[in-house]
Amino acid sequence: VPATTRDKATGGSVPTLFGIAVGEYVTESRANTERVKIGESTQLSSRVVTVTEDTVSVYRVVVGSFTNRTAAERTASDLIQRGLVSEARVVPVAKGTAGRP
Repeated sequence: VPATTRDKATGGSVPTLFGIAVGEYVTESRANTERVKIGESTQLSSRVVTVTEDTVSVYRVVVGSFTNRTAAERTASDLIQRGLVSEARVVPVAKGTAGRP
């Protein structure tokens, strides 16, 4: 069963989307280079998300878009087992970014 949240504007239910964080970089250009590589090797949608940790901004590469956390976790495990990534953790992603490359 997909996770959902309430859409404040419409009052309707909006699916919670999950992605797989596969790396964090201090420069946006490096993150984008890695995003292209991982997107091509996995055939999953990929994007760079800016996150702030301890007042420092880093660029996180996130692949995939899943409405089901379990499916995201299975895919993350598969990516590691196949040697396509060295780290993979499921993270919530902002609504409306599912189709962005």
